Amino acid sequence: MNTVIHIGIDVHKDTYSLCSFNFSAQKSFGQTRIASKSALVIKYVRKLQKEHPECTVLCGYEAGPTGYGLYRDLAKADIPCVIMAPTTLPKAPGNHIKTDRIDAEELARHLAWGTYSAVHIPTPQDEAVKNYTRLKGQLFHDEVDQETFTEYLQEVHDQQEKVDRYNQRIEELAALDAYRDRVSRLRCFRGIETHTALSFISEIGDVSRFANPQQFSSFLGLVPKENSSGQRERRGNITKAGNERLRLLLIEGAKSTLRSNIYGKKSKRLLARQKGNDPDVIAYADRANRRLHRVYNNLVARGVHHNKATVAVARELSCFIWGMMNNRIN
Repeated sequence: MNTVIHIGIDVHKDTYSLCSFNFSAQKSFGQTRIASKSALVIKYVRKLQKEHPECTVLCGYEAGPTGYGLYRDLAKADIPCVIMAPTTLPKAPGNHIKTDRIDAEELARHLAWGTYSAVHIPTPQDEAVKNYTRLKGQLFHDEVDQETFTEYLQEVHDQQEKVDRYNQRIEELAALDAYRDRVSRLRCFRGIETHTALSFISEIGDVSRFANPQQFSSFLGLVPKENSSGQRERRGNITKAGNERLRLLLIEGAKSTLRSNIYGKKSKRLLARQKGNDPDVIAYADRANRRLHRVYNNLVARGVHHNKATVAVARELSCFIWGMMNNRIN
């Protein structure tokens, strides 16, 4: 029969009190008080395992303000542990004596008898999200720390409000008669939102002034430099000539396109952007997406660095934009 040694841990900010309990012998032992360091708890358990190799161990402590750090450290060390919900632990009637030592022993006995309910342990990501959504509720003991945090948090809110107002105004401008239809067509591409679409339309003007998509790519500085002579042909990095802002927006658009799944369903966001457009326009944008993924995958397979492959995708995307804005979609 396998014997389990239950280890109750009374946790506090500065100290941990530990007590072991042997259910078979109904005996408590190994009471100690240590600094609140997970390494010391692990050391305690390892010593116990060495002294009782025939036994398994189970640690437990009450849920509280100390969080889940000890639990996760024990889990990394392959030491079983549960966190007990305080409201589920029965209290002995008439027992008014309370010390860390007694609390640790009671926790060990609750573990052994099963008179507790374990709490749900959130993942580190869950905790991070929870803390982020509770930013306004963060409290600091030091008044200056609290004031500093409040000032920084207010600055974040102010900046977010500015961004929201900026985005709202861009949406309003894009809805004007002069831009609405062309913006709607460009937003059918994956990776091109309202901001990028409106920027291209307002800064480029008449796209028909570019005789072909290669001229348009050259205007954006997305074509490679060339130093050829006779039978020798050498191509270098892109020229980076022309409109730098549009070039950077297009590269970001290419990155966004490549993050999408070419074989998966369209996102609700993309479907909403494409809704109401001509089916030929949507089909053209979908062909572009497939083409961009193929270009990237082929280049990477040939050993081209992913940054250079992404720029090549941006160049391809510029050609499709030229076709869309010149109604060359068939």
